[in-house]
Amino acid sequence: MCIALYKPANVIMTKKVLKACFENNPHGAGMAYPSNNKSKVIIDKGFFGFRDFWKKFQKVQYNRPMLIHFRVATSGVIDKKNCHPWRIDSCHALIHNGVIANKIGLDSEEYSDTGLFVNHLLKPAFLKNTNFWKTDAFKWTFEKAVGDKNKFAIIDNNGKVVIFNEAEGEWDREVWFSNDTYKNARKSITKPEDRWVEQRGGHTVIAKRGKHGTTYHYVEKPFSINKIINFTKNQLSNTANNMAASYGKEVEDKLINRITSEIETIKNSETDDQNEKEVDITAMI
Repeated sequence: MCIALYKPANVIMTKKVLKACFENNPHGAGMAYPSNNKSKVIIDKGFFGFRDFWKKFQKVQYNRPMLIHFRVATSGVIDKKNCHPWRIDSCHALIHNGVIANKIGLDSEEYSDTGLFVNHLLKPAFLKNTNFWKTDAFKWTFEKAVGDKNKFAIIDNNGKVVIFNEAEGEWDREVWFSNDTYKNARKSITKPEDRWVEQRGGHTVIAKRGKHGTTYHYVEKPFSINKIINFTKNQLSNTANNMAASYGKEVEDKLINRITSEIETIKNSETDDQNEKEVDITAMI
């Protein structure tokens, strides 16, 4: 899950609010806005440090409408391409807060559910008609189809914005937020700390990426494949339970299935050189 924002042109946002959004949704940030000549929508995304995000945002927020997004990954890898906004075409971009995988019947290890939705459904539709998304009929139909837990916003090159399931979010100081993580910390999901296993100087270590950088915890050999499996299972099971507490059984089931699949993959690919095997846990979440 994530937080999606719409900032109208005449509104100036503060660093404090945006930093709270980033810290509570730390898997990548981005923004979309019309170009100065309104010939296209510009997307800047893939910010994994708040300083870089704020530096860019300060330069472009004045006198223009913007869609802003901070991600918490529930599907797809944590990388720049899966950050929002997603480009529909040169003149349209979209942000999303929610889980839509079960609504579209598509799944991918690499792409998030929003990416699949844009690439396989929205892009073909926009090739035929670029105005349908502005109609009341489409808005009503789309909101019924995706359910009120999914909130979307689309912006075009002229600064036109449509928010879908707007009432499920909240307006505060003239900015629309898809949830309250701009002011309240997540109750059941702590700030994620990415962990993985790697080799450093001939030693097996557990690496942990936190707020202030990466720390390494050395372990004595042999560091067997079973220890790696148990470490992976515990980390991902905790993530699944936390997700379920906030977002429901559907998300928990999806993560549990993925945990089971990844553990079986590790077991099936076991080699004699167990101590040298690396497992990238962050790629599984």
